[in-house]
Amino acid sequence: MRQYRWQLKVRSYESDAWGYLPAAGMLRYLEQSAVDAAADAGYGSEFHRKNNSAWVIRRMTLLLATPVRPGRDLEITTWICNFARVRG
Repeated sequence: MRQYRWQLKVRSYESDAWGYLPAAGMLRYLEQSAVDAAADAGYGSEFHRKNNSAWVIRRMTLLLATPVRPGRDLEITTWICNFARVRG
């Protein structure tokens, strides 16, 4: 199974007035990791330009057990678990 890992540090300017990374910020990280993982597997912007295609994140669920503060190290791992016709 192909996995893609992205290690990052939460930047200070991404925090809200209470000093936490808002859910929207975490969702942006998850979206970027999906884009980077697809490009790493050969399905980057050039592939989509040549094939007149695109991919869309249709649904995402986020549950944060604890708030994330700036300076925190994160690792996001993504993998393909299922393909069915045109959906993966």
